[in-house]
Amino acid sequence: MKKILKIFLIMLFIIPVYNVNAQTLQQMYNQLAELEKQQAKVNSGKKLTSSQINNLKVEINNLSASITNTENEIEKATNEIKDSEKKIEQKKEETDQMLLYLQLSSGQGDSLLEYVFEAEDYTDFIYRYAVVNQMSDYNQELTNELNNLIEELTTKKSELATKQEQLATQKQEQSSKLATLNANLDELTEEGTSIADDIKSLKLDIDKYEKMGCPRNADVNEYAKKHLASVIGVANGWSLPVTSAIVTSQFQIVRTDCIGCGGSSHRGIDLGVPSGTNVYAAANGQVAYVVTSGSSLSCGGIKVYVYHNVNGRLYTTVYMHLSQALVRAGQNVTPNTVIAKSGGTESYDNCSTGAHLHFGVANGNTVSGFNSNAFNPRNLAFLSAAADGVSLSR
Repeated sequence: MKKILKIFLIMLFIIPVYNVNAQTLQQMYNQLAELEKQQAKVNSGKKLTSSQINNLKVEINNLSASITNTENEIEKATNEIKDSEKKIEQKKEETDQMLLYLQLSSGQGDSLLEYVFEAEDYTDFIYRYAVVNQMSDYNQELTNELNNLIEELTTKKSELATKQEQLATQKQEQSSKLATLNANLDELTEEGTSIADDIKSLKLDIDKYEKMGCPRNADVNEYAKKHLASVIGVANGWSLPVTSAIVTSQFQIVRTDCIGCGGSSHRGIDLGVPSGTNVYAAANGQVAYVVTSGSSLSCGGIKVYVYHNVNGRLYTTVYMHLSQALVRAGQNVTPNTVIAKSGGTESYDNCSTGAHLHFGVANGNTVSGFNSNAFNPRNLAFLSAAADGVSLSR
């Protein structure tokens, strides 16, 4: 019983989770329309030059500094108000103490009037009256000054708070604009295709299904299976896309092994091979899309996407960081077809840290939705032992 359970668990491990929702041709058209809207926004922002974007960054930094200064001024005004209020209380206490002292020093202590009217002569009377009056006036003058200061600081604090709110709004607007512009200049946040390439690949797929006679409301997956079965045959397994290699980086949803390499995820595994190594298709299939130019090169370099029908299930494989692509879209390939030469060291590829082949696999036949449908290639039987440092071969 334990042996059977063990075999069952192994089978679960090596068989990929397969969850491809039915998709109609109409849904593909809807997706295309949405992508074209996104592309229109991207194109509108490309009118600005890199220098204008740099100026915008400087402006945002200045706004941030102004907000910080304003916050410091508000804090300073708040503290000054508190200090002034304390001074008023202190002066009142000091004046009261001095008046009390005068009362006690008169020997009577009942009131200031007694202190004043018990003067020995008129001169002493005038002196005592002047002292009391002067202290009272001084106390009132000081209190008025401090109250005026509190009022002034309160007004300043209110004005600064309004200024802070305005600056924060400006910063938010500029930051939003900058985010859009950055997306325009470099549309990739992880290894994959740009919006422009997603549109191109989706148009190719739509055209292919329409030529097959697929109705708008029909499930395109069924047509894809029949098409691949007829042009290249149904594959019954997988092969390593290179003759031999060592896995240098595993599949990661949140990447931890490549800081600053151009993405928060790694939807595939890296196979360590020298630049210029032959790259083969991992199974019978048809080339879906090839990236040899455009913004998609900035992360992942030259890429080849292949559609497969393996044991009646649809998959897409991707081969990235290539130095050269040797196939074209629509070309049928087998595990013996050299589809590309590996790379990984080209200067245009910001997401590469050295010579290797990035190999990824996703459920369904889709280029534009590859990352959202990608799963760990180690779930495929031929890569189930693909731990770091383990040598693999075809």
